Amino acid sequence: MKITTLATGSTGNAYLLDINGKRCLLDAGLPFNKLNRLLNFNLPEVAFITHEHKDHAYCIGQLMLYGVDICMTYGTARALRLDHQNHRLHKVSTNKHFKTHGIEFAAYDVKHDAVEPCCFAFFDVNLLYLTDTGVIPELKTKFKKLMIECNYDPVILEECLLNGEISRREYQRIKETHLSINQVKAYIEANPQLEEVRLIHISKRHGDSEEFQRRVQDVTLAEVKAEE
Repeated sequence: MKITTLATGSTGNAYLLDINGKRCLLDAGLPFNKLNRLLNFNLPEVAFITHEHKDHAYCIGQLMLYGVDICMTYGTARALRLDHQNHRLHKVSTNKHFKTHGIEFAAYDVKHDAVEPCCFAFFDVNLLYLTDTGVIPELKTKFKKLMIECNYDPVILEECLLNGEISRREYQRIKETHLSINQVKAYIEANPQLEEVRLIHISKRHGDSEEFQRRVQDVTLAEVKAEE
């Protein structure tokens, strides 16, 4: 399995994943032309979209136009006004297993300020892709590979609030809809089966990728990488 980070963070999110020779896009939060260049003008077979926010679903219309299949929840499709019939659009229910392009996957509910946000599990490569949520879902399957949002440090976030750099409303939204380093660290520490961890969606204002990587590595034997 090969993972390539094309973009991560509040300005855009897109990751290229190779599963059994199939190229998959995890989120598509960039303008189409920019994303296409980063992909060396070689579009993937399928894209998995976690929710409707622009930094995750910017160019899905153009991707479908150019032959890429798109998987998302029914609620995300409604939020993006994609309820029309399109053979490239595959709407899925959460907590059920599906198969597309030979890839077995499932979508699970998460907590975010979106209509029906989800995380994705890819069973062929034992990977959980979890981003943009305030709560880590309790899943029966114990995955060996993890791509997880590690958005903010509560101490830094509190300082930003006290210094007037963010409003009380923004402060509360971040706490309720994104994962902190403390949540991520506790989850990884409780899952000793993990072999590979990628910290993604790290805030440049409220986080520190090098520090987050060090703190997570201290509690796991898994290989830890922090994406900027």
